Amino acid sequence: MVRALTDTNVLISYLLHPTSESPPARLARSGISGAFTLLVTPRILSEVHAKVATKPYLSSRIPDNVLAQFLQIMIEYTHHVTGDDTVYPAIT
Repeated sequence: MVRALTDTNVLISYLLHPTSESPPARLARSGISGAFTLLVTPRILSEVHAKVATKPYLSSRIPDNVLAQFLQIMIEYTHHVTGDDTVYPAIT
C-alpha cells in the first residue's frame, strides 16, 4: 500500500477548504478514507494545533471544535511515525 507523509501546510489547507478539489484537500480526504496510508508525526499535529490557535487568519476560519475533531480523526485514522525531530535550518 502507498504511504505518504504529509506536512503541516497540507493539513491546514485541507482545514481551510475541506470540500475543494485542491491537491491538499484531495490528499487529506483520500488518506483519511484509507485510499493509502497517511503518515503523520506528533510534531506535525502539534504544529497544526499551534498555528491555528495562534494565527488570527486561521483561528477566525477554523472553529475550535472543527480543529479538535480533525485532530482526533488524525489520531485515530492515520499512522503515526516518530523519528528525528531535529530542526534543520532553511535553505536560502
